[in-house]
Amino acid sequence: MKVIFKQLGGVPKKIRIDNMKTAVVKPRNKHEEAVFIDEFLQFANHYGFKPQACNPYAGNEKGNVENKVGYVRYNFITPAPVIKDLNHFTQLLEQQLKEDRQRIHYKKHALFDWGLTND
Repeated sequence: MKVIFKQLGGVPKKIRIDNMKTAVVKPRNKHEEAVFIDEFLQFANHYGFKPQACNPYAGNEKGNVENKVGYVRYNFITPAPVIKDLNHFTQLLEQQLKEDRQRIHYKKHALFDWGLTND
């Protein structure tokens, strides 16, 4: 996450996460909110974002993220680029993502608003 914050030039105000074990002790249910691991809450507080846990078994909440993974896959690594090593591949993707952030949103006809807390 730190690398993403650096690449974005800031930190989103809210970050929705799946119920990954590195962040969530107990997933949310109908009557209770999710319980986050103390270290993850400290990380969130340090960087100034509010974590939001997805509801368990609610694939519709993760669809937006899955769509973005597909977008990257189909636009940046299909066909497979020629790479020297993992570091080279990381640099290629970082450059492509940086350029893509300047793309006009197809629905809003404007640059995407990342909702960052700082630049």
